[in-house]
Amino acid sequence: MYFIFAGSKQHVMTDMFLSAKRPFYQSSQMVLLPLIDRQEYQAFANRWMAKKGLSVDDEVFGYLYDCVDGQTWYVQDILNRLYQNGRPITREEVKVVIDELVDEQEVAFINYYESLTDNQSALLTAIACEGKVASVMSQEFLAKYRLPAASSVSLALKTLVSREFVYRYGEAYIVYDRFFGMWLRKKLA
Repeated sequence: MYFIFAGSKQHVMTDMFLSAKRPFYQSSQMVLLPLIDRQEYQAFANRWMAKKGLSVDDEVFGYLYDCVDGQTWYVQDILNRLYQNGRPITREEVKVVIDELVDEQEVAFINYYESLTDNQSALLTAIACEGKVASVMSQEFLAKYRLPAASSVSLALKTLVSREFVYRYGEAYIVYDRFFGMWLRKKLA
């Protein structure tokens, strides 16, 4: 018998199977799935969009895909709203839909933001503005966003990571919730 455990929160899945404190410790083989290929994803989306007489061209789909780093949950959320709207899918329509989806979560985003200390909120906003930050402790980054001393930023980063606001994605730190990152850029930057 085989079981598949899947989740979008990689650190939760990793902890579940690689932490000696957890009951599933070393009980499975871990497989990290890569992002869905952009062209394959676009073909999939267009097969479904065609049922409503819609399609997404290469440039517009590339824009949509890049806005959320190809993360499936966000791509699907945006595509679903575009499908529901039934309007021709242009870059401007994608922007409108993304803004709608972000605005719908504003109450939650305000609560998240207000739960942070000044140092944490400043660092989170700076990471959101950059999109991806390879060196959070670099003097250039700290100076650009007028962040406090590196030791304070290090502590803020540790808390943001543990609270799942920020995580390491490849070689850089990013805001975990792509829509929250967009909200931060739009409202606070």
